[in-house]
Amino acid sequence: MLNVIVRNQGGGPSSPTTLSYHRSTDANVTPDDPELGTVQISGLTPSATSTESLVTQAPFAPGTYHYGVCVGPLPREVDVTNNCSGPVAVTVVLPPSDLLVDQLTVSDSSPMADQSLTLNVVVRNQGDGTSGPTTLSYHRSSDSTITPDDPEVGTVQISGLDASGSSAESLVTQAPSAPGTYYYGVCVGPLSSESDTTNNCSAALAIRVRPPPPDLEVDPLTVSDSGLMADQHLALSVVVRNRGDGPSSPTTLRYYRSTDATVTADDAEVGRDHVSRLSVSGSSAESVFTRAPSAPGTYHYGVCVDSAPGETNMANNCSTGVAVTVSPFSLERLPWVQDGLTGRETTV
Repeated sequence: MLNVIVRNQGGGPSSPTTLSYHRSTDANVTPDDPELGTVQISGLTPSATSTESLVTQAPFAPGTYHYGVCVGPLPREVDVTNNCSGPVAVTVVLPPSDLLVDQLTVSDSSPMADQSLTLNVVVRNQGDGTSGPTTLSYHRSSDSTITPDDPEVGTVQISGLDASGSSAESLVTQAPSAPGTYYYGVCVGPLSSESDTTNNCSAALAIRVRPPPPDLEVDPLTVSDSGLMADQHLALSVVVRNRGDGPSSPTTLRYYRSTDATVTADDAEVGRDHVSRLSVSGSSAESVFTRAPSAPGTYHYGVCVDSAPGETNMANNCSTGVAVTVSPFSLERLPWVQDGLTGRETTV
């Protein structure tokens, strides 16, 4: 609102006239400057005044403007040099913006070490004015408070946002090499036009980085003899390997006997071995002695290694079955050796 007082400082009454309001880009306001509005002034007696006002709107463009008023000259007015007021400077500023960031989301909250992951966030302008371009920075912290001083893992440029505007942003980065819990967040660079910069950083998002998984597998089982007599001893041998990207913890190797060619952990267990920790690409040769069944027939032997903590692929933890034929016990089938002292043949 623009307010002014018009005075008649002459010795005679004034006739009705017009008061015009003007806006200028310089400090000299004249009737030639852009007119904002007019008010009719009634005749004023000597020394009389009239208080006038006009409601107008500030310009859309920021800057400094000069406002003033001019009263129309009268026919018998002795001095018209004072018919315009001095200027009043008004500085117009943009409505304030207020940038904030929503809660950060991640493609995988429990990635493996060095795994690729995507960080997603929405930047919003909840102020009344347009925001200028700025930078969105992504940070990784060792604690749950995210600040611009935390290590930066990437940046994204944010264009100007209208009032109530938003922009969805994302960054592809790599999980740390060391397992542990890390905190991720984003901060949008503050603008001079912002009314509140306390909400320019997001809350922290916890990410647990897992070590690379092991992957235990067993080579094909070998047997000391695939054709046995009932109750005869045989040796079962196998190599356990770690094909994964991370070391395996100690585990157990179990030996099974099955009546069919598919060996599983549900078959009869005939022995077990302790398998020590295996490094990446490490291996361990294991073996066990067992006794052939008393009943003749064809049996299938195999092994299964218990899964190690963190192992994601258990499809190769069991070997295929090795067929072993068990024949009835017979003295005629026993080998003969010669006694060196007596020359007699004896059974073994």
